[in-house]
Formats: sequence, structure tokens, C-alpha cells
Amino acid sequence: MFAVIFLVLLAVLGLLSYCFYKVRRIDNNVSELLFLVRKIQQTDLIDLFQQRQNLDTLESELSLKHHLPPTRGWAASPDFLLIVARHAREQKPVTIVECSSGVSTLVLASCMRDNGKGHVYSLEHDGAFADITRGNLEREGLSEWATVVHAPLTSHSINGRQFSWYDDSGLPEGEIDMVVVDGPPHLVGDMARYPAGARLFTRLSEGGTVFADDANRMEEEATLAAWRREFPSFEENYRYCEKGCISLAKPEKA
Repeated sequence: MFAVIFLVLLAVLGLLSYCFYKVRRIDNNVSELLFLVRKIQQTDLIDLFQQRQNLDTLESELSLKHHLPPTRGWAASPDFLLIVARHAREQKPVTIVECSSGVSTLVLASCMRDNGKGHVYSLEHDGAFADITRGNLEREGLSEWATVVHAPLTSHSINGRQFSWYDDSGLPEGEIDMVVVDGPPHLVGDMARYPAGARLFTRLSEGGTVFADDANRMEEEATLAAWRREFPSFEENYRYCEKGCISLAKPEKA
């Protein structure tokens, strides 16, 4: 009888020890998880504060009547907008083409007005969104400085492959001084933004510059690699911002 009781007690002690061990493991895991959550929250708060600062700086440098529309989600982030705005104000491009309209259209059109010259042509595949951007331009009195081109996505053959790209037949002929690539959405297909090279980069003026948003996104790696191969003379610079930005500048002839 004593032996049975001893074995039962031993089993209970073993079970308690195992439970204690598991509780300690859970406690350690929870502590690590809470640490990571706090770290992520702290990083997010810092990023949010920096974006707020960039937005305030951007709006203070532009002559707008109203605050800019939201710059979260699909829209370009304030840090990217500040980069392209300062380039436009300093370099004073005559012709800007951007892929996807929105907040960036307002920003660049405002820069053109402040410069006293230049025009923005914004390719937009979504007709409803094109109308929204046109309305925002009109509200700011910027309609004469930017044209939103409704450009549905159509099939384009580039280097033996088919891509869905804007119907860019509505763009004017001639050289382009600045290109902003922030579309089409990556959900369109692999290397969705790759056609910008063949369709737009080939028209860049000497010293013309491309700004590609979302450069940190894995889906853009193949596109960036292809552009590097096809435009090896372009000077590449990584611009630190929330979603990543790559600039490619066509060299001027000596």
C-alpha cells in the first residue's frame, strides 16, 4: 500500500514539475512577445511622428488652399512626396509624367504653379479615381497645371512578354523631364511597373530623373533589376523613406 501511495505522489510531483516547466516557458514566451509588441509599437510611433513632420513640412512649402488628402495606405507617403516635390521645385522640369494619380498629382501641380512653368500628366487606370483627382485639382485651382489621363490597362508586348500597362496614347509627344512611378498596383501581375522603362524612360531628357516608390517591396526587386540592366548609364540613388524610393537619373552629355 505504501509503495502505491509513493508512486502516486511521485507521479503527482512529476506532473506538477512538468506543469511548472510549461508555465515558465509560456511566461517567457509571453514576455518575449510583449517585448516585441512594445518594440513594434515604439517603432510605429516614431515612424508616424516622422511622417507627420514630413507632412507638415510639405504643406508649409506648398501654396495650397486646403490640407492634402490622406497619405496613408495606397497613397504615397509624406516622405516620398517631399522628395519629389523638392526635386520638382529645384530642377523645374517642364514635363512630368506620373503613373497613378492622387495626392502626388496635387503636390507636383502645386510645384509647377510655384515654378511658373511645367505641366504634370498623370496616368490613371481607374476612371472614378481619375475624377476624384480632377476634382481635387479644381478645388485647389491647379487644373491648368496638371492633366489626369484616364488610361485603362491594356496588353503591351515588351521584350517578348505581355504586360498590363496604361494606355498611354493620351500623353503628349516629346521628351519627359521627370517620371514618378507609383503604379499600376502590384496586384495587376508580376513586374507590373516594369513597362515604365520601355514606355517612359526611353523618352527622358538629358538630366531627367525617375522616382520609383515602394522600392522596399519584394515584388519590385525584379523590376528594379531589369531597369538596371536595360539602363546601365542611369545614375541610381536610394532615398530613404517609409516604403523605399529609388531615383534613376539619365546622364547629361559631356
